[in-house]
Amino acid sequence: MDSQNNNLYNVFLGLCKEIYNPKEGTIHLNGVNKDIKSIFNYAYKNRLVHHLALNYKDKFKGDNKSYISTFVSEYNNYKKAIRDSITIIKEYMKEQPFIIIKTFSSYPHLTNDIDVVVENENIAKNLNKKLLKYKGIFPVDVNTEISWRGADAISNGFIWRNIEKFSFEGISFFVPNPQLDVLIRMAHVPFELAVVRLGELLHIYRQISFSSVDISNLKREVELMNWRKTFNKMLYIFDILHFSLFDTPFFAKLRYHSLAFSSSGKIEFPYRVPISILIQGVVEKKAWKKISGARFLIKDWFLEWVDRNIL
Repeated sequence: MDSQNNNLYNVFLGLCKEIYNPKEGTIHLNGVNKDIKSIFNYAYKNRLVHHLALNYKDKFKGDNKSYISTFVSEYNNYKKAIRDSITIIKEYMKEQPFIIIKTFSSYPHLTNDIDVVVENENIAKNLNKKLLKYKGIFPVDVNTEISWRGADAISNGFIWRNIEKFSFEGISFFVPNPQLDVLIRMAHVPFELAVVRLGELLHIYRQISFSSVDISNLKREVELMNWRKTFNKMLYIFDILHFSLFDTPFFAKLRYHSLAFSSSGKIEFPYRVPISILIQGVVEKKAWKKISGARFLIKDWFLEWVDRNIL
């Protein structure tokens, strides 16, 4: 069993490397026990469990095979469900452009809904009416901008200038190009998620490294949208996390202080973004509506602290 556990752990590391593997440094993870359930739990919390299950489904027998099969079935059902919803959207929109964001990445995973961006409020209203006629379809969230409770992080001009065609199950539509994709995911962390999951982090590193993403262009956009300080702090956090994973910096020009952990550091994933950065994002964007939502984050943190015997 130990050899099987070690093999699974090595497979998991290999799948992480398939998403992103820097030229220098070898990935190492803190806080991962090497038994099967612990590895899958870690993968689940970091949005990598379906990627792992799909690639390791034929390696087990008995109870472990049944356990892994549940994730495989879940992903296959998810693919069918989002295909059905996207088919409805495409049938209504015909040749009108629409963008699906955060649903597709460089590895397979699930989402809670399909985020769709359309050109104007009239289209959004009519598409929502159309979707309401279908009972039990996979949830679709239709918007005309990219915003989280008042924190409009990206201008519509930047959005529509940075899209590309994408095909899923024979259906063609627009998705963000790497430039827009990186900015959406970077904004999503301080303005909504408040955590960095390993899978998404590796995807962001991949997009920046292999798709010629121009960080200076992103900086101009966040300056325009009034969250430059928060963006710069997130760049810094991403550099620290890269250092903790690979013992090498991601943005070579950034300087380090005591947060720059080596392989002996204690950064674990999902990584909680410091609350000071979350507060800065609210203040910088004047996104006061987000304050009411913060009580859910505080509740989640409290329950986790109790579970870990911190309180």
